[in-house]
Amino acid sequence: MSPIVQASEIGECRENCMERIWKAIGRSTAVPLPFSPAAPPKPFDTEQSEQRGNQAEWLRLRRIRSREMRSTRHAVEDEKLLRKQQDDWNHWLSLIKTQEYQCAQAKTLPMRHYLMQYVMPELTKALLDCSALRPDDPIDFVAEYLLRCGAQQ
Repeated sequence: MSPIVQASEIGECRENCMERIWKAIGRSTAVPLPFSPAAPPKPFDTEQSEQRGNQAEWLRLRRIRSREMRSTRHAVEDEKLLRKQQDDWNHWLSLIKTQEYQCAQAKTLPMRHYLMQYVMPELTKALLDCSALRPDDPIDFVAEYLLRCGAQQ
């Protein structure tokens, strides 16, 4: 008996078994499973087998190279994206710092204006008199000078 005939007999037996099971279970509308009998291996020519082996090896190497190229390309793209995100982050951070500095300057502007208009002229006069007279205690001298000037006004 040839292997093909045996495979077809096995297939028929299998179908009969499946029909009995379907009747017992009650699934008469079930789709039969596909079955392909095992074909006996054909003898290959050694040159053809070598050619196919070489071709398979070439395809395997090509797939490996393709994967490597793809992974390096993805790595470069990821690095570019990371660098761009870092640059964007640094740009926004510098903008925020600039705005915070400007806000702090705006908040201190009234105080600076007051100091420059009312305090610094009197303090400058006191320091000039202090440097001209050279007292033993310059801090006490400046304090008394400012108290005298404040009392006169």
